[in-house]
Amino acid sequence: MNDDIQRVKADLVETLRTVACCDQRIGVGELGLVDDVTVTDDGVAHVDVLPCCTYGMARLQHEVEEEAGTVPGVTAVVVDVAWDETWDPGRMLETTEGATPDIDALAEAHDLEPRWKEYEADAGD
Repeated sequence: MNDDIQRVKADLVETLRTVACCDQRIGVGELGLVDDVTVTDDGVAHVDVLPCCTYGMARLQHEVEEEAGTVPGVTAVVVDVAWDETWDPGRMLETTEGATPDIDALAEAHDLEPRWKEYEADAGD
């Protein structure tokens, strides 16, 4: 892979960190939903994402395609959903301190009330 393609891929990965996951408003990159990114010599970006929620996948695919298309050097974008892969918290990006970010801390940083707290409260009744 030449240096230009490596730069484009690095820029793509950084750009995709900020694409919000459905209604969570936390970046798909931070959550580890970007499964793979490749760039061909002619600038076609292939992005594989993990499913986050079925109702929001079309929107997520569109937003990933739109944002990836803004990266200099990208001539076209192909987004595929890796339906056969599953997400787990270990896929989340490491913070600069080297620790896996806590989903509660991410939600708090984005001023969100995590939905699982509602479910935990209901389960305790």
